[in-house]
Amino acid sequence: MTMRQSRFKRICVFCGSSQGKKRSYHDAAIELGNELVARSVDLVYGGGSIGLMGLVSQAVYDGGRHVIGVIPKTLMTPEISGETVGEVRQVADMHQRKAEMARQSDAFIALPGGYGTLEELLEVITWAQLGIHHKPVGLLNVDGYYNSLLTFIDKAVEEGFINPSARRIIVLAPTAQELMDKLEAGKLIANLIVMGSTIIGRAMLQAYRKALDNANKTGVAHEAINNIRRASKTMTEQEARQILGVSENSTWEEIVQRYDNLFERNAKSGSFYLQSKVHRAKECLETVYQKNKQDEPPN
Repeated sequence: MTMRQSRFKRICVFCGSSQGKKRSYHDAAIELGNELVARSVDLVYGGGSIGLMGLVSQAVYDGGRHVIGVIPKTLMTPEISGETVGEVRQVADMHQRKAEMARQSDAFIALPGGYGTLEELLEVITWAQLGIHHKPVGLLNVDGYYNSLLTFIDKAVEEGFINPSARRIIVLAPTAQELMDKLEAGKLIANLIVMGSTIIGRAMLQAYRKALDNANKTGVAHEAINNIRRASKTMTEQEARQILGVSENSTWEEIVQRYDNLFERNAKSGSFYLQSKVHRAKECLETVYQKNKQDEPPN
């Protein structure tokens, strides 16, 4: 297995608690797990060891990567979830489960699944549309499984219920490797845009051009740019500090700790609006601190 360093630390995978009828779904889950391992990416998922969830989590765990399973206490019985692997985080309910999975992840991928998978996928797409998060959302369209869903979404765009730019939130591919390549391209573009007017080396500029060329073909670049623009227009540094309750003298570690506390508190209360504010505040200050670090004179 060829190892490649990813721009993502953890990816959340939504998928079925059944393996489905086709062997291709089974194989795709294992291939995605192996692809995460090859890129040194850890897994966040809904816990349990049955169905596609069990296959992808076992592949990542067997490959030596960290696995975080987030599961409500009511689903912890072996009859429902099977024997879990890796780290298990118990939460109170389904809402807290989704909030914790989102908080722990840098991106989202959906494999084939049923009602639960669809609900999780559509929620993170909605959060992206509302600006609650700016993380890429990938759809692993194994054997055209999601073609009918995509047709419905295109119909909603045609009828004026979904904005065309929101349609491009979904990053689509038929294989795990191709999907990860597209997600990586979008992440690279977003990072470079955040860098703004800082000097980009020749090698980085070449990587940017290649990523932009590949991503433009799928709409990834357009959505990454729109996400950064939306985030930058909605919050100033002063507003971000007020939301998190930190000062200009606060260290980055103090800001992260404050963010974790506030995000978890609002996850329990069910306030997506406040969660979005807290998350945007952290992103805003992260950009500020990265820029300040770059501007520091060398020792």
